[in-house]
Amino acid sequence: MAKRVEKGARVLLAGTVTRIGEDGMISVRLRGIATPVTLYVDDIEEVGPAEKEKPQRRPPKFYDNPEREE
Repeated sequence: MAKRVEKGARVLLAGTVTRIGEDGMISVRLRGIATPVTLYVDDIEEVGPAEKEKPQRRPPKFYDNPEREE
């Protein structure tokens, strides 16, 4: 059950940092929003480690199997 959200309530959002600017601004990509959101670093309260990408499975190599001469 979703909690009731009221005007003025604080919310916690999860996103992925896409860019860090020299001026103290960061861009964060949030799920469901097409463009990144730009924030000041001071607005961020909690930072977690980046998720490790799972290695993608490569297709098996294809070797020619010429017919054996007997």
